[in-house]
Amino acid sequence: MKILVTGGGGYVGSELVYELAKNGHYVICVDRFSNGKINFGQTYNNRIQIVQNDIRKISAKILEGVDIVFDLAVLSKNLQVRKNDKEIFEVNHKARVKIAKLSKVAGVKKYVLGSSTSVYGQQKQIVNEKSKTKSKSTYDKANRKAENDVLQLNDDDFTVTVFRFSSIFGSSRKMRWDQSVNSMVLELFNTGKISVRGKNNRRPFIHIKDAIEAYKKIIISQKKKLGGQIFNVGDDKQNYDMEYVANEVANTIKKECKIKLKNSPDSNSHSASFKKIKKNLNFKTKHSLRKGIKQIYQELERGKLMNSTKKSKIKDSADIGADAEFDQRNTKFIRKMNNDKKLLQKSKNWVNHVFDYEYVYHFRWLGRPIIQLPQDMIAVQELIWETKPDLIIESGIARGGSLIFYASILELLDHGKVIGIDIDIRKHNKKEIESHKLFKRISMLEGSSIDDKIFQKVKNIAKNKKKIMVLLDSNHSEEHVTMELKKYSEFVKKGNYLIVFDTMMEDMDKHHFDNRPWDHGNNPRTAVWKFLKGNKRFKIDKSIQEKLLVTSCPDGYLKCVKN
Repeated sequence: MKILVTGGGGYVGSELVYELAKNGHYVICVDRFSNGKINFGQTYNNRIQIVQNDIRKISAKILEGVDIVFDLAVLSKNLQVRKNDKEIFEVNHKARVKIAKLSKVAGVKKYVLGSSTSVYGQQKQIVNEKSKTKSKSTYDKANRKAENDVLQLNDDDFTVTVFRFSSIFGSSRKMRWDQSVNSMVLELFNTGKISVRGKNNRRPFIHIKDAIEAYKKIIISQKKKLGGQIFNVGDDKQNYDMEYVANEVANTIKKECKIKLKNSPDSNSHSASFKKIKKNLNFKTKHSLRKGIKQIYQELERGKLMNSTKKSKIKDSADIGADAEFDQRNTKFIRKMNNDKKLLQKSKNWVNHVFDYEYVYHFRWLGRPIIQLPQDMIAVQELIWETKPDLIIESGIARGGSLIFYASILELLDHGKVIGIDIDIRKHNKKEIESHKLFKRISMLEGSSIDDKIFQKVKNIAKNKKKIMVLLDSNHSEEHVTMELKKYSEFVKKGNYLIVFDTMMEDMDKHHFDNRPWDHGNNPRTAVWKFLKGNKRFKIDKSIQEKLLVTSCPDGYLKCVKN
């Protein structure tokens, strides 16, 4: 699906663009990028089109072939003190109505306007979508005008929806520190204090990941449920007053903290109902206030969200772009590296040559021989950290180093188990593995990975596990690997990985296969090619082998793209 996101370089937009691309959509990211471009990393670069432009200047051409428009581009509330009312209305109202009209003419099917529950202003009763709005600020008035005007464009061919978001919190590649929760966490991190201007002011909150899930609901929901509708986006259980939020920040971080409370009334104070979105779109939040607070603080500690912890006021979170800049530079050089034909050939030759010296046998992980190329282990570590599997299944145990490796990453994540399968688990290897500190996360099955009884045991263990990673590294004949792929691919769901080792055999000299039942034309890579011809759920994630250059798994990193 082709989706255009305005404000795609902002706090929510940047995370939404990445998530949509990750889910297989082609995304046009429109933003002025006045504080620097966002780098979305190399993995989904081919699915993201960056368009640097002011939304007031957008033409109809960019909307050709677009299925959905997510309109997030606004001048944010904290900019109001620096912008005149005219510019705020130009961008937040008129420009967005123009985009909606252009979208309708271009044949876009669905249009979503991102708005805010702050349009309700200050109200004592719980507000819902039918409640009267009491917009006070220019920001809220412009939002309300935009809502009214775009909803009038809704018809059978053009579905218009308005999302009124709760106050959003959580970490982003383009942080905003003016959001209440984010601001409190940062202040505690920098000063050991939390200042609250209006302790009794009340508002609804939502984690940024849940906000993104709401947008994803638009993609799968029927237009009869969306057309001409306004939805409050949040959770009935996440309406809090500011004193509660401050105490929750302090209690979650468990750091000595002085909370300074004032009782200044706010023009934006209310509780909201979210029954409509729950009923109509089956939308439920998954991320708690505590979870978001903890994540922000941990990333501040790791230096991920800011370059320093000085007590100076942060002018703009876009200045904190070291990671994005780093990724952008990497992307450029990976592309260049893979256009260097001489280097690619040298890499293949190097792998071919070092196997004459049993190179992969030279390495251990936490005491056990791992028998893998180190480059592949780094890649697998990245994937485990990214996908956070509930279960990792590996066929081929050997000396157990890889099982220990996977278990060590899961231990750091404090989540997940590992199953190892081997037709012959030798006694001394079994003893060493079982005596290892990380064995608590490991179970082993002895027998052929394609044996029906063994497979049933794996199915029993995998039952109710949602996220599973599979790694195949046992018998390397095409027949055996093909049977493994057919059986074990059923465990891997969308967004997770099935990794086939030793696919490089197709490129290696024949002497490496002496006295072996595999050869050129009969190996894990040919099994992968055969498997993919009849299975559309998986695609080769070329970005991994492209950055590794040296790998035993060319064409072997298979990503599940649909369930």
